[in-house]
Amino acid sequence: MIKIYTKTGDTGETSLLGGQRVTKDCITLQVVGEIDELNSKMGEVVAHLWEEEPATFLKKIQQDLFKTGAEIASLQTE
Repeated sequence: MIKIYTKTGDTGETSLLGGQRVTKDCITLQVVGEIDELNSKMGEVVAHLWEEEPATFLKKIQQDLFKTGAEIASLQTE
């Protein structure tokens, strides 16, 4: 794996999609992380499904979760 160095140090902040700096304990990041984790678990379920119909349904939900996470990550916080 390639290591990435930003040379900005760890000040306890990170950037949202729009470039806005937020603290790493920001509720926005927590929500996006929870959505991402749910999406990952759904992917595990899909990988073990034998029937196409439920797998297709869950994949659609995964797409919606991905889009929702991206939309939340691009919101401006106060």
